[in-house]
Amino acid sequence: MGRISQFVCPECRQAWKISLGHGLRHAVLDKVLNEFSQEMREKILARIGGQQIFDFDFNYRAAVCGHCGEVVAVPVLGLRGMGEPFVGECPACGHAPEIGGETLVCPHCGAARLEEQTVGMWD
Repeated sequence: MGRISQFVCPECRQAWKISLGHGLRHAVLDKVLNEFSQEMREKILARIGGQQIFDFDFNYRAAVCGHCGEVVAVPVLGLRGMGEPFVGECPACGHAPEIGGETLVCPHCGAARLEEQTVGMWD
């Protein structure tokens, strides 16, 4: 089950609400592929090379887009034992975002780490 998170900057009070994690439909790789652009799907399928994949990790993760300055949820797919994970594009502008680790810095003011609060669940 996924969660809806609100990120707020304690300095400038800018806020973003995004859906993170994964839902039931993401238990099947074919459904997960639909969360990516056509170009990214082709890269994923090329790496798989026709193999049946049963062990993968998929989640929407929080990211900051350096191009449009938004906090967004991007799809991230890891294929166990098959290299680095695939990271989707920013849904707001289509550029490559920076996935947040433990913390995200406010893209609006750049002065503070964003505070995260779970405000709901989704599936």
